[in-house]
Amino acid sequence: MSVSHDRQGEGPPVVLLHAGLTDSRLWEPQLRSFPQSHSVLRVDLPGFGNSPFETNPVSFRGAVRDVMNAEGIARAALVGVSLGGNTALELTLESPERVSALVLVGAGLPDHAWSQEVTSFFADEEAALERGDLDAAVEANLRMWFPARVAVSTTWIPRCARSWTRCRDRPSGSRRGTTTSGCCASSLRSRSDSAR
Repeated sequence: MSVSHDRQGEGPPVVLLHAGLTDSRLWEPQLRSFPQSHSVLRVDLPGFGNSPFETNPVSFRGAVRDVMNAEGIARAALVGVSLGGNTALELTLESPERVSALVLVGAGLPDHAWSQEVTSFFADEEAALERGDLDAAVEANLRMWFPARVAVSTTWIPRCARSWTRCRDRPSGSRRGTTTSGCCASSLRSRSDSAR
């Protein structure tokens, strides 16, 4: 597995896991202080930033566990936002001995009762993906998660935003609003996007 990651500093290990519309660059501000007292590991989850999709379905928690193993980290504090928070939670439930602390920010939880607005977004995104319209899926995501944004051409959308729409969990063929692991529409993965 070739999951992009970097490690800085020395001290108790902390693993930083980004949100779904971002990549490890989300943590740039924390790198100004955290490495002064901790060994900080940033990970680009598969399909985000510089980490390619290599399996279908993809296991985000497996990717994080593999990177921790490669870096010789037996136990770490996991800090995750949104998708990263869900990934941290899943890894904690699977391997609690690997986690010394857990910080979750807006982590999606299984079987959460979503609002009508969010369930409508899920339906719009799913319909776009089913018809192979990646641009419409990206736009649906941007409308949902960045509603106050200035209109942006899809050619300006970062690669990580496009990747996010490709990586969705479809347990038992349904959308439950969680991002546990898995990729939808493998044909969408083959579309190239040079924007980052």
